[in-house]
Amino acid sequence: MLKKENNKNYIYIALFIFMLVFIILFRTNKTEFKYRSNEDVKEIIIKNINKITDNYSLGIELHKNKEEYKLEYMSDSKIKMYSSDVFPVTGYLIYNNNYYKLNNDKLEKTKLIEINKVFNEKLYNMELIKNITNYCEVKNKSLIRANCSVDLKNFFEEYNKLYNTNISITEDSILDIEYLYDETRIKSIIINYSNVINLIENTNDKVIYDIDITDINKNDFSEYISYIEKIN
Repeated sequence: MLKKENNKNYIYIALFIFMLVFIILFRTNKTEFKYRSNEDVKEIIIKNINKITDNYSLGIELHKNKEEYKLEYMSDSKIKMYSSDVFPVTGYLIYNNNYYKLNNDKLEKTKLIEINKVFNEKLYNMELIKNITNYCEVKNKSLIRANCSVDLKNFFEEYNKLYNTNISITEDSILDIEYLYDETRIKSIIINYSNVINLIENTNDKVIYDIDITDINKNDFSEYISYIEKIN
């Protein structure tokens, strides 16, 4: 009986590892889309970005000066999973307000998850990105790409509300965003956060988040819940 239970646990962990590796290695590249809609570009972007709720996957490339870092994030609304080469373990998992770490093939409960030493989770929060999209002023557009700018005063208005901060802007500055989209969804978002980071951290770093969005409303990790709950 014990051997059967151990085999079952190994299968769950192997599936979890496989999911992380599969997404990291085989995530689809950014591709061109056919675009046929007569709607206003901003209306299309807002309509499609609002489809992203709490079930989606992100492939994030952080370009900081000359360095590049990658993060994979997946959520099905109940379980959140993170994986990156910069983590000290294979990956992290959040379920029911509890933290877990995957170290090689062993899933363990932990009090700390180290996901923000390189990546700023506040900046790839889709709720924030959706809110600031409403302020976008479209500058350049094609059938599948749109470049827009957001006044930094509007950005920090939303940032302060979401994170209960009080950052004020005295000089005029903008946030540059590029959307890759079609008439049904947002494929990726590239945000130049350099001006934001310079204000928050008082640095002169060049910081760009390239966010690839997949699996909108398609993730389902429910098969792992019974196994995770046994670790509590």
